[in-house]
Amino acid sequence: MFGAKDFCLSVTGREQINPNFVRIHVDGGSLLDDYGVHPTMWIRLWFGLAEEAAQLPT
Repeated sequence: MFGAKDFCLSVTGREQINPNFVRIHVDGGSLLDDYGVHPTMWIRLWFGLAEEAAQLPT
């Protein structure tokens, strides 16, 4: 709809901040090198089921 492209990010770690909040660390490789940085730039992330998230690296 907005002309956005799909990219794959690698999960490099996770931190359990509290029972309802997990901080996910990701590596986008050369994502910003290839497309530059824009002041209104944002990334939307899609996550699977909670069972899959529990298997992320710590």
